[in-house]
Amino acid sequence: MRGSLYPPYLLQHARHGGKSFGRNRCRGGFTLLEMVVAMSMLVVLTAALFSLMQAIITGTGISDKSIRRNQKIEAAIHLLRRSFRNLAPDASLRTLDGGTLSAYTRTLPQTAREALKSNTLRGTPLLVAGHSPLFAWQDVSQSSPALRSGSGSSTPTAPFLLATQVAEDGTLTLCTISPSWEYPIPLIEGLRDVRWSFLDAKSEKWLNEWNSPLKPPLVELVLVCDDEPESPIRSVFWIAMQQPPQKR
Repeated sequence: MRGSLYPPYLLQHARHGGKSFGRNRCRGGFTLLEMVVAMSMLVVLTAALFSLMQAIITGTGISDKSIRRNQKIEAAIHLLRRSFRNLAPDASLRTLDGGTLSAYTRTLPQTAREALKSNTLRGTPLLVAGHSPLFAWQDVSQSSPALRSGSGSSTPTAPFLLATQVAEDGTLTLCTISPSWEYPIPLIEGLRDVRWSFLDAKSEKWLNEWNSPLKPPLVELVLVCDDEPESPIRSVFWIAMQQPPQKR
């Protein structure tokens, strides 16, 4: 018998209709182990992506809150700086102790006294008396319903107080209090500490209290935010010392 021109394995492959057999047989799809590994990797990647998105959303919320807080602080500091700069020559600044503070509180409307009962004042309140009509509170009157609905005009005529009030959550609020207003008006909220300092021109020292009939040339305000206690905000206000204008 004459030998074939084709190798034996090709002849055997042709006898089986071109199909593979034995150990050379092709396998289709994935094994169970491959599916388990793929699903495990998918779960890990999904959890990592979810954590990343949650961190981004949380960071964005904290950033927005911090920006809004800083904007309110800047607006309040600008208002105080402008007001101190426009003080009349006969205006006076004075820190109040417990006795004088109680006497001043009795001059407030009933609604203001009731509001102060639930929120105790802290720190050293600063009394501003004898200010001029240029002591502008237009920004506060436009943003505060308490001032818009309160008795008196938007520019107070009675001495008013810059005081620190304890909020319900335990944080501090720098607010303004006046007998002309029915309620304390908050300026800066969410604080941990509020400190006033006054520069004595004679001794060139900063004092924590001020009882002199003369105005200090500079007043320092230090604000410590509750969420960022390691970064206090320090502002220095120049106090107008001009003489009364002479009449022609």
